[in-house]
Amino acid sequence: FLDAIAYTLLYTLGVVLIAYAIGMAIALMLNKRIPLRGALRAMVLIPWIIPATVATTNWRWLLDTQVGFMNTALQAMGLTDKPIAFLNDPMLVKYTMIAFGIWKSFPYMVLTLLSGLQGIPDDIYEAATIDGANAWQTFRSITMALLKPVSFVALTLMCIWTFNNFENIYLFTEGGPRNYTTTISILTYKTAFFSSEISYACASGTSMMFFMAIFGIIYMRLMT
Repeated sequence: FLDAIAYTLLYTLGVVLIAYAIGMAIALMLNKRIPLRGALRAMVLIPWIIPATVATTNWRWLLDTQVGFMNTALQAMGLTDKPIAFLNDPMLVKYTMIAFGIWKSFPYMVLTLLSGLQGIPDDIYEAATIDGANAWQTFRSITMALLKPVSFVALTLMCIWTFNNFENIYLFTEGGPRNYTTTISILTYKTAFFSSEISYACASGTSMMFFMAIFGIIYMRLMT
């Protein structure tokens, strides 16, 4: 149970924070007048709209030790002399699941942050440029400051969704190998329906409710 809590928190923080950073970078790029901006915005949505079953099946094929495209490409480029066990190595599989979660989640951050960026008037940036502010000062004092309400809400909602997520990891590894990628939601499911230990499953589910209450309180305070 403690291992499941630890990995759930690691998975949630890793996915949310890195997805936010990637989403911010892409949103800043798409907010500029660049060629094919509309097509790029549509392409960003692909990971988000693909069903989890389809996404996990494709990723399992890409990361397969024997015939996976990733290992074939790495060995062809001479970056490794033997296949990498993305889904079998106890430590590597944890971060592989985080990478998959980031891939599935970053489009939401892009859309949310891009909508916030489009609400910032250009006059503010022009005034900062006239005052001699450099790119970093403009980003820190204007962009991040004005995006703070949007960022807090996006981060809180993403924390709730990621913490509760079940299908991404279960369809990929079913919590394995040897329970290394078992989260609280997967542990609750297995305890209830495979071990038939309903009382332990209820206790595990209650712990999830406790964490959700914390996220909910944060969200409500940000919305008021």
